[in-house]
Amino acid sequence: MLPNATIYNDFFETFINKISAPIHATNNGDYMGRIKTKLVKRVTRDLIAEHREKFSTDYEENKKAVSGLAEIQSKKVRNTIAGYITKSIKKG
Repeated sequence: MLPNATIYNDFFETFINKISAPIHATNNGDYMGRIKTKLVKRVTRDLIAEHREKFSTDYEENKKAVSGLAEIQSKKVRNTIAGYITKSIKKG
């Protein structure tokens, strides 16, 4: 086992928790959107810049396209990227 294995495991767990944790209610009861990490935004921006024609406003198609275009081992991160791509394509 690597001497810093626990540090890497802690980092990975923190990374996944940041992606999946929703923002709590503000003082006036409104809910804010989920915060996307820099990794998700960067990968999304790069994929759209290089392969815009392969993405659409359909989330399921975008999940398949992301799986084929990028080597992402975590399903949760892949789905987050696919959702962010879908949102970006819908925005224009």
